[in-house]
Amino acid sequence: MKYSIGEFAKLIGVTVDTVRLYEKQGIITPEKDEKNNYRYFDDLDVRDILTSRWYRSLGLPLKTTTELIQHASYEDVENKISERYMALEAEIKSKQALLQQIASFKNDFLHLKDMVGVVYEKKLGTLYRLKQTNQNALISDASTSNIQKMMDALPYTLYTLCINQSALERSMASPTVNAYPFDWGVGIFSEDFHHTQIESTHDFDAFDLSNCLSTVVCSSNDDIIHPDALSPLFETLQSKKLKIDGDLIGRLIFREKSSEHTYAYIEVCIPVKKISSQS
Repeated sequence: MKYSIGEFAKLIGVTVDTVRLYEKQGIITPEKDEKNNYRYFDDLDVRDILTSRWYRSLGLPLKTTTELIQHASYEDVENKISERYMALEAEIKSKQALLQQIASFKNDFLHLKDMVGVVYEKKLGTLYRLKQTNQNALISDASTSNIQKMMDALPYTLYTLCINQSALERSMASPTVNAYPFDWGVGIFSEDFHHTQIESTHDFDAFDLSNCLSTVVCSSNDDIIHPDALSPLFETLQSKKLKIDGDLIGRLIFREKSSEHTYAYIEVCIPVKKISSQS
């Protein structure tokens, strides 16, 4: 039978605009009545429409769908479906990794305020980091191309604080220390480095965080980390007969803003090792 475009669209459950689109792409070719210029579709056009929509439901682009309808061999269809399978598989893996990142942040955020001043052990692996500031002032000699690639790797990239090991040790030895020299930078753990599309870690500072003492610090904008905030860590170091084994790395988790105050919640990690009996 022959159907007008409106009748045809209604019978197969699509809109008139969809039929026009598929006609424009060459997926279906209606018969034109020379007397009145009306276009008529037949029952066989349904097969191409439904096959096309099935391809599209698998996520194949319209251009690819058109090619498969117009002149596709068995091998063509097999190749396109295989390509789509691999692309979707990669997309799912990426989404699963993103879901893990969101779950991790959700867990951190849920317990954030309860963990302020609570000391716990953490094993994190190697962090690769690009320094971006001296204190709070941005530096001009930072590797801008690598920093851009690190930004493109969000949310796997972390905004991190660094306090030198020697400054921490001076603070432990002298209670009169009231401020730390620090810098900020972007970091990423070794297992996530492939997300950066950076070929080498040559320009990065590496921090071994495989054995750390950690706590959450809440600080104001004007006072990044006051030595008093690290006193629970220092007390645990002494009670467990541990010593500092590297620079402190802090991960900015959240900035809380109100009309009167801004607070930063930072998870700080200090690499540690056992004090040998010969020390």
